[in-house]
Amino acid sequence: MTALEDIRAAVAELREVRRAPGRGRALYDLNLWKGAQRKALDEEYQRRLAEIEDMPDSRPEDRVSPKVLGFVAEAVAQGYSRSNIRKALGLAALGEADEIIAMAGGYVHEQIATGDAKAYTLRALDSVHSRGWPMYAVTLLETGESYAAVYLVTSGEPDAVDRRHLRIQPSPPGSVDILDRIFASGAAEEIFRRGK
Repeated sequence: MTALEDIRAAVAELREVRRAPGRGRALYDLNLWKGAQRKALDEEYQRRLAEIEDMPDSRPEDRVSPKVLGFVAEAVAQGYSRSNIRKALGLAALGEADEIIAMAGGYVHEQIATGDAKAYTLRALDSVHSRGWPMYAVTLLETGESYAAVYLVTSGEPDAVDRRHLRIQPSPPGSVDILDRIFASGAAEEIFRRGK
């Protein structure tokens, strides 16, 4: 190889080195790539955001089943606080619990009206009447009224319970009307069914 050929080869090699991207060109290309990726990510974000905004807002009735509503109504009838019910539902805000408690009240009224739910709740007390019948706290779900201690007084072994068997102690004013409503709710039959 002659010196001239060596010069030509060296110049060609230098041209190839110059064509290769240097540090500045590599940074420029990296920033172009970053911009394209950011634009694509922003477009995907906007598309997903539009989908989410088109979704209907979740309503309390979407989060609870009829079974849960029944239990919430029972908890309210048994005197549990709103805060305890909120915790049991796993909710953070008391306002959300209040919405569900209100829904539970409406749900129970509908169920009672159609005959699909009992109109009362019974909670056994730790006392028994001298004739052997256990005493209960009765809550009428339609009105939210609670009465204790409600019990039966029977002689012999009756086949069915009558209104005359139902008693309340202590006897508040208007107890005849109260006992009529408790008997009409079906609570006396449930006490009789549970037995002594």
